[in-house]
Amino acid sequence: MNLQAETLRGHSGPVYALASDGHYLYSSAGDRFIARWDTDAKTTDSFSIKLDSPAYSICCFGQTLFVGCTNGAVIAINTENKQLLWESNYLGFAVFSVVWSEALNALLVGDAEGNLFAFSGVGKRLWHFPLSAGKIRAIAVADSCFYVGAQDGNIRCFDNTTLNELWNTKVHDRSIYTILRTEEGLLSGGMDGHVAHLSYLGEKLAALPIHYQSVYGIVEWEGHRATCSKDKTIKVWDKNWICVQRIETTQGHKRSINTAIVHKNMLVTAGDDKLILVWS
Repeated sequence: MNLQAETLRGHSGPVYALASDGHYLYSSAGDRFIARWDTDAKTTDSFSIKLDSPAYSICCFGQTLFVGCTNGAVIAINTENKQLLWESNYLGFAVFSVVWSEALNALLVGDAEGNLFAFSGVGKRLWHFPLSAGKIRAIAVADSCFYVGAQDGNIRCFDNTTLNELWNTKVHDRSIYTILRTEEGLLSGGMDGHVAHLSYLGEKLAALPIHYQSVYGIVEWEGHRATCSKDKTIKVWDKNWICVQRIETTQGHKRSINTAIVHKNMLVTAGDDKLILVWS
């Protein structure tokens, strides 16, 4: 494999989060702006929003962009007309994860103090679990349950119907930053530089030391996996965790790589160097 990158420039601060609606790519950064990119034209369009504080997490569902901000605000924005649909700031702690669950028909939100929330599509707070687990940086959703990864290094699985905790497994020594659902089970990346593999019953199957520093992103696309890290590298793996390409600072990001997603079957990464790289 020989991935090459196209560079998207425009932010004046570190890029923290990316989201895709299937057509456009969205980014949020330390400059407090959310930008929208046409990755075919390699440019931003007229959609640009300035926030009161930076956003660590964003996600798209339909024509709604959900934003989790460092001042504790959760914001919903219509992507067609940039209209603010609703805003909530229940506790005021920095929001680290926002994920829409189609099965729950709700937005799941995790904050800096271990609070887990669910909001309806119109902004009504549905429930609140104080998990006392530290920062909740990773949430993954499924048809029957959802998974929460927190600063205590544990992944918790909750039933969608009863909201009961089904299992709670220690998988990392320190914070969990990302969770990915795969055919073989869950993959998680943590501050310990490892990727952990769990069964869907919560059994820890393996822990692979694949980066020198925190693993901030794991994605699957076109039969491969990619990981990105605070150590400034991107690694591309086959399904047996054999590294088929290692991308260093000379070819990729110059500073910490904060996130990775798949957009239009392309790998997209972003980092503290203020750059978004589209790999093909």
